[in-house]
Amino acid sequence: MNETPLQKAHRVMAEKRANGEEIIRMTPLEKSKANPSSLRLAINAKCWECACEQRKEISTCHLNDCPLWNVRPYQRDEVDADE
Repeated sequence: MNETPLQKAHRVMAEKRANGEEIIRMTPLEKSKANPSSLRLAINAKCWECACEQRKEISTCHLNDCPLWNVRPYQRDEVDADE
């Protein structure tokens, strides 16, 4: 079975729900603190913090002079909204 990482994550979460396991959701800040060596998680956490914890604010960010602007998370949300 050739699953993409997203498909695998969906399958694992479905199995946890089926088994009645508690699903713990973490904010980008919590994820970054849990794995401090991840550059991607650090970028996500910084954008989350800068945008007052609002995903929509990150995707529509207009601060293009920010050094993280080109690599900010949720950019696909902005493209989807334009269509």
